[in-house]
Amino acid sequence: MKFLQFLALFGSLLFPASADHLLLTRVVTQPDAAESFSIYNPTDSPIDLTNYYICDDEDYYKMQTEGDMAPSSSISGFTARFPSISINSGDTLHVILNSDYSGFYGEEFTPDIIMYGAENNSMFETEPGSIGFSADKLDETSELLILFYWDDDSESLIQDVDYFLWSSLGGITEVVDKTGIGDYLDDTTLNNQLFFEESTDNYYGYSRIGIEESNELVTGGNGISGHDETSENFRQSWEIIPLFNLGCTNVDAINYDVNAEVDNGTCYFNTIS
Repeated sequence: MKFLQFLALFGSLLFPASADHLLLTRVVTQPDAAESFSIYNPTDSPIDLTNYYICDDEDYYKMQTEGDMAPSSSISGFTARFPSISINSGDTLHVILNSDYSGFYGEEFTPDIIMYGAENNSMFETEPGSIGFSADKLDETSELLILFYWDDDSESLIQDVDYFLWSSLGGITEVVDKTGIGDYLDDTTLNNQLFFEESTDNYYGYSRIGIEESNELVTGGNGISGHDETSENFRQSWEIIPLFNLGCTNVDAINYDVNAEVDNGTCYFNTIS
């Protein structure tokens, strides 16, 4: 079943518990029903997600500097607060952005959090409309995700937790950069942010290779542990992986794959001339 393969890839990641903050580890952008991201706890202790947020807009800091609680407010943009749950040491939390996810992941898959959920596993709006109104939340060609911590006090600076940035357009114009904003330290400039340079296809997702944030500056940053989260080289620390076992699912084909969960169009057959 697709569900089982998804858990194998998105479930318990075998990373050593040595990093000191939460990490974004998986991002799925297409199709719309599959949109999701995953967060891994590489530390030795549970981490309570109270006061943690996720946003796809570079102006997220305006929640603190201007009191704008929906900096990404648009049809497809989102700013959302996590419910009061914890991620245990070595565990991964899966957040689905589309309520029709079961059509892609299978009926047996139950995510930890649904952005549009109505129960206690739902993400929360920071104000009405902050999650947007479109079922298409993540741009497939150029987008950012910023995971951050804030205690809702206007005197407290927002602390970056982890960041992922991708574009297949040959460049990018929207990046996290709080340089010159209030008491924030300088972030890495737009031209020096090494965004991931490819886009995914259906049945593929972005995946962190390990817990080492390649070339990331560990001092002088706005991160929750002092890192400059905008300095990571995503081209070295992320990759694209298949979400399921892909292959020929037609039992009449010569290359039928009994382990294939999704047909990838490679089937071929005997022909009689």
